[in-house]
Amino acid sequence: MYLMLGVYCASFLKAQKASDPFRMTPEGIRYKILKKGNGPNVKNAMRLYLNYAQGISPDTIFASNEGQPFSFIVGEREGLKGWDLALIHLRVGDSALFIIPPHLAYGQRKVGPVKPNSSLYLYVKVLKQEEAYYHSDKADTIQLPLNVKKVKRAEGKQKLTPYLYVELAFTGYIKTPEGYRRLFQSSFTNSKNAFVQQGTGKLIKGLDIGVETMRIGEKATFIIPPEAGYGNTKSGMIPANSTLYYDIEVIREYDPFLKFTTNDTLKTASGIKILKQNKTLGDTVTSENVISFFALQYYKDAQGHPHIYHNTYETGTPVSVRVDAKTTLKGLSEGLSYFRKGEKGLILIPPHLGFGQSGKGSIPPDAKLYCELEVTDIKPFPFFQPLNKADTLLHTCGIRYLEVRKNDQGRAITLNDSVLVAYTGYYYKNGRRYIFDSSRETGQLPAFKPGTNRLIKGFSQGVVGMKEQEARTFIIPFALAYGAEGVPAAGIPPSTDLYFDIELVKICNDPNRE
Repeated sequence: MYLMLGVYCASFLKAQKASDPFRMTPEGIRYKILKKGNGPNVKNAMRLYLNYAQGISPDTIFASNEGQPFSFIVGEREGLKGWDLALIHLRVGDSALFIIPPHLAYGQRKVGPVKPNSSLYLYVKVLKQEEAYYHSDKADTIQLPLNVKKVKRAEGKQKLTPYLYVELAFTGYIKTPEGYRRLFQSSFTNSKNAFVQQGTGKLIKGLDIGVETMRIGEKATFIIPPEAGYGNTKSGMIPANSTLYYDIEVIREYDPFLKFTTNDTLKTASGIKILKQNKTLGDTVTSENVISFFALQYYKDAQGHPHIYHNTYETGTPVSVRVDAKTTLKGLSEGLSYFRKGEKGLILIPPHLGFGQSGKGSIPPDAKLYCELEVTDIKPFPFFQPLNKADTLLHTCGIRYLEVRKNDQGRAITLNDSVLVAYTGYYYKNGRRYIFDSSRETGQLPAFKPGTNRLIKGFSQGVVGMKEQEARTFIIPFALAYGAEGVPAAGIPPSTDLYFDIELVKICNDPNRE
């Protein structure tokens, strides 16, 4: 940062001493081109990428970009009026010094080190320019349902196919009372296009109506009144009762659904149906495995059209679950157990093993669920090291524990502390391990005080004496757990000793923490 400021200061001073006179804009901004570029002229409504430094004198800088180019849309009053009026005089590649008079800067206000009625010195280099908004010159407006207006910018070719995926580049914005555009979402600033299943009502009403009229390769601006947008509800930076503007380009469409060359369907006793696109000799799945897979999940409407409600291919990141986890849908859990690493296929889940008579979100009641998946990996569940009871220690509360990871720093927790722990709880039956609860699957770390009666005695008192980042495996006799009754509803049999892999993540009330 300091090297950059030094370069800017040197540029300021060099510009001041140069013999070439300053030019003057009609608004009173003085400027000097320090180095000429050979790119196009800067235009309003274009997004510029800049290196800049701003000061109250040539050698006093109070603001600059720090390594990353600064993004600024010209002519939309995103900052000082003087910036808009200054930058429009440059070309891409230009380096320049501007002296912006007070009435085009902060005026009579004191802002940070800037005193009232101060001129600003702005050094800027234009690195790149790109279209921020579509231009509307001589464009024809088409009236669509719900008073949505479409302004076509570029023609397309092939019509879109209902229920296939369409990829959209987009920019969404509103307008201020003065008519300036304010961007609220854009695929150009976050480098992430939108992927939408065509014709399924996943967008706001106005966009659903508009996109259905487009073709592949087409560009258009849609003007969406409040009743076809967010209505009288505020959404993020969008005020209630706002007219929305969307610049949309249809990049492509594609069919996301698997194609099968066989009707060899496996039917299970519970009603699950499985159809595989390929078969491998990869690892099989057990209850202690974490399976990673891409998933395309959907249901079908009364006409047999698919409606996708979950698609991990969009993010490019597979989902990872343990097959028997409580958070895994029952029908999906059973279906996954039939797959091997590297296999692709379809699991058809009947309603009673899906979301049943209540449905969920956009999924209607009594819907059959379809899950197309590709298994990318199968790994062991992250238990702690194998347990040898001979190596365990006796805790004062009556449980036994194994030190998995020690920490010689910090203080040990007491009954009155509030702590966060990561844990996995399990038991053994007929030589097999059964997980009944795990924060590693829910992603939620419970906070509790060991001295309360919220948890079983062996767990809450067993953590006493641990330090942050320490890990232990507890062996809790059933008398200090759920007793002779157990918890059959949670899958814990009567008179069952419990095991916990526990990591003390944080002491929440430690006064020694920064």
